[in-house]
Amino acid sequence: MNSNLTFTIPLSSAAHQIALEYYKQHDRAPKAKQVYLNTLAVYAVNTYLGYFGIETDLQGSDSQNIVLQMLSDCADIHVKDWGKLECRPVLYDSVNCYIPPEVWGDRKGYIAVQFDRELKEAKLLGFLPEIKESEISCDRWQSLEQLLEKVGESIELSKEKVGEPILSQNIGKVKAKLSHWLQGAIDLGWQNLEELYPSQQLELAFRFRGKVNGSPAKKMSVERGKYLNLQRAEEQIAILVGLAPTTNSEMDISVEIYPANTQSYLPQDLQLMILDEDEGTIMQANARGTDRLQVKFSGEVGDCFNVKLALGDFSLMEFFEI
Repeated sequence: MNSNLTFTIPLSSAAHQIALEYYKQHDRAPKAKQVYLNTLAVYAVNTYLGYFGIETDLQGSDSQNIVLQMLSDCADIHVKDWGKLECRPVLYDSVNCYIPPEVWGDRKGYIAVQFDRELKEAKLLGFLPEIKESEISCDRWQSLEQLLEKVGESIELSKEKVGEPILSQNIGKVKAKLSHWLQGAIDLGWQNLEELYPSQQLELAFRFRGKVNGSPAKKMSVERGKYLNLQRAEEQIAILVGLAPTTNSEMDISVEIYPANTQSYLPQDLQLMILDEDEGTIMQANARGTDRLQVKFSGEVGDCFNVKLALGDFSLMEFFEI
């Protein structure tokens, strides 16, 4: 792949129930298994697209038609204002992704979806805009960001034609689903801290000791991070977000900002703000030449908040849902 960025989707019992219903419609075991895996792949990609506010017509897709399931090996999703996206399943021990020639013609793109051994998770390995061979190595798939760019461009062109306002920032305003992190999911652009700091031991301040139903929340905390470029070319920072459950529905959240690369301190005038969904300021911290900014707060599953970083006239925001 051109990028090592992948995206992991938990496969819930609801996902398996959907796949099982289609499985039962086919008498031949090989076809039933094929349909089951295709359905899980479609579920994972449809969930992924939903994170980015990309509309799909799942029921209008070939993969949901029992007759077409029987006649072909299809695992497509119809993406509105774009076209068909093929979601190809890959077993946990496979090094190649198989794409049947029958789906080469009318697809706008292809995603490789690899399952773990227990079919509890689906990892989106990457994207390709076209296919010219039936087997493609799992390390040859391109970044998922290319898919988002192509879909975003197509949606904007479609809205221009009908005179609708262009929401060019919709795909950029992706809400990271924090509670999904506890299930192993990694939102696009985020990384585990071991990947973010492969040669550093970062002393994290947000090692919570919450309780779940009166018992210590053993190793339930999870952290993710990413690098952000500020307006000034030489200034890059790392944002680290951690969460840990304190009850069945409430989470402790920590947001930390660190200097990146060879910098020892944050920019003097950097501000960190926590905003509610209506962009009202809840909390604020100023760098003033320190080597770290940190804020902590609590929220319930389903709550939304934004993290705003401001540096002079420049600002950027990251969007979250607990």
